[in-house]
Amino acid sequence: MAEKQNSRSNLLNGNIFKTMLSLSIPAILGMVVIGLYNFMDAVFVGRMVGPEAMTAVKVSYAFNSRYAKHVHYK
Repeated sequence: MAEKQNSRSNLLNGNIFKTMLSLSIPAILGMVVIGLYNFMDAVFVGRMVGPEAMTAVKVSYAFNSRYAKHVHYK
């Protein structure tokens, strides 16, 4: 309970730059991981299946990003 009160106090009264940085780093890392996931899919599909299958990877990116947004920001 005291830790919850301390984080609330930091959000309200702490250094705004440090608070924004500490809250944005996990979101940025998550977006990078999702982007790398799509990139690696494109590399493997492009090499193993061929350029025709790249459309499926490009279309699936929208679904992946929606799914990740839904899971992380519930």
